[in-house]
Amino acid sequence: GVEWEGKSPSERPKFTSSEIGYDFIETMQSTLVYGRDFSLDHEDSTNYIINETALKTVGYKEPIGMPLTLWGRKGTIVGVVKDFHFESLHVPIKPLILRLKRRRTYGYAFIRINPEKMQYALQEVEKIHNKINPEFPFAHQFADEEYAFLYRSEQVVSKLSNIFAFLAIFISCLGLLGLIIFMAE
Repeated sequence: GVEWEGKSPSERPKFTSSEIGYDFIETMQSTLVYGRDFSLDHEDSTNYIINETALKTVGYKEPIGMPLTLWGRKGTIVGVVKDFHFESLHVPIKPLILRLKRRRTYGYAFIRINPEKMQYALQEVEKIHNKINPEFPFAHQFADEEYAFLYRSEQVVSKLSNIFAFLAIFISCLGLLGLIIFMAE
């Protein structure tokens, strides 16, 4: 569903697309390589920010202001963000297209909190949430915990490998002990 100038009709690369709000790039402390972030000062409803991998896929030399169509929605590229992992580190970085979320009907709020003021910040965010959306309970997740969850299975495999390695060494030592006792007799 992604089209650009000079794209071969046979080309069908896969892109990941995500809707974001204003200040996402700053909040996530990402780096813009070219262009700008989405801004209230501009009409950005049909503009896109892409990552460096998407820029390589598209092949534009000067990407800012160039056309890009996502699912039939024509727009222009206003920024290129430095590649970042949005999945496990074992998955290669994919071409990413970020677009401004037009309707605010649901979603997540990404909030960067000073660790020293964590409790106070969470209380304040909960107050705001309860004013805006009192029908739903307040729930929060920490990004570092979410990323740790991606690697939980690897930690389990690591523990199991260590246990089985210990068992293999222990059984080998028992075999050596038996051989030594047999040779001693």
